[in-house]
Amino acid sequence: MVSSVSLARAGVPFPGAVAALSTLVLLVSAGCADSGQDAASDAGPTLDNCGIEVPAGEEPQRIFASYHNAIEMVHALGLGDRLVGTAFLDNTVLPEYAEAQEKAEYYESLPSKEELLRLKPDLVVSGYGSFTDDAFGSRADLAELGIRTWQFSSMCPAEDGLGQADLVPGEVTMDDVYADLEGLGELTGTGERADEVVAEMRSTIDGVQERLADTAERPRVGIISTGDDGYRVLGSNDIATDVIELAGGENVFDDISGRLTQVGAEELIACDPEVLLVLTCCGADVDESDADPEITEMLDDPALAGISAIEDERLHGFTFATSSASVRSAEAVEQVAGFLHPDLFE
Repeated sequence: MVSSVSLARAGVPFPGAVAALSTLVLLVSAGCADSGQDAASDAGPTLDNCGIEVPAGEEPQRIFASYHNAIEMVHALGLGDRLVGTAFLDNTVLPEYAEAQEKAEYYESLPSKEELLRLKPDLVVSGYGSFTDDAFGSRADLAELGIRTWQFSSMCPAEDGLGQADLVPGEVTMDDVYADLEGLGELTGTGERADEVVAEMRSTIDGVQERLADTAERPRVGIISTGDDGYRVLGSNDIATDVIELAGGENVFDDISGRLTQVGAEELIACDPEVLLVLTCCGADVDESDADPEITEMLDDPALAGISAIEDERLHGFTFATSSASVRSAEAVEQVAGFLHPDLFE
């Protein structure tokens, strides 16, 4: 289940008006806007990140990572020993990162800007919306304090420093994940490791494609969260669509734009997904099994009985962390392919 608190952990603006969420999930951008406030230095190389030039001449030594996808990407690049703090885990971290993560100071929610500055980071990496006036402040403000920043390209804001409702999720694909890895690797002096991670991810996806080569079946898939306000779905421009298609399926919500867009039961029934993945979030101890109560409730709901996925009992728990654009995205392709084509992935 993804509650209102969970949505806030995942980068969706809560507390706040429903209208603000609608603004977030409906805004679509083909690219990242130039904020007009560059973090560039007059000397030395820079990297463009969401329209901001980030100085790249010196490797950061004290890194703060906010949101699960940013935290795991820092670990994937072998930078766990440079973490001075982390915030907002959606689920349990991958086993290979658990030991390093335990050594980093952890905040369940974003710390204040004052607390962030107390940690003296020289780089802040964010997977969702941290560089806002109600959080860490703008990237330009942090640059003036000598702190570099890196924003995942899947959530570039319309303008530096604007609030959560002004984040602009563009069309997100695996190529964006690779670009984030390579860019962050270049910035942190771990370019070779970034190339290795990208190669491993590509290899995983290639292996899935080989297994799917002889099947024409493409089940209709929906990735949803459940809550008191109904259902929220991962729509057409989310990384979920790329993951589902690479896994040999079709996103049943491909006519809905955005991430965690609210739909009613009637819309869910009309879409008639053949497979449903139920999101679990948020907390450092939350995993796929936490979807079991919601799955049971859906199976027992007579109003949903006509949905193919309900009739065939093809519902699976799926972590929010795995659904995000991240180092898990290749693993997500493999996992979803196993759900859709179990005979090919036994």
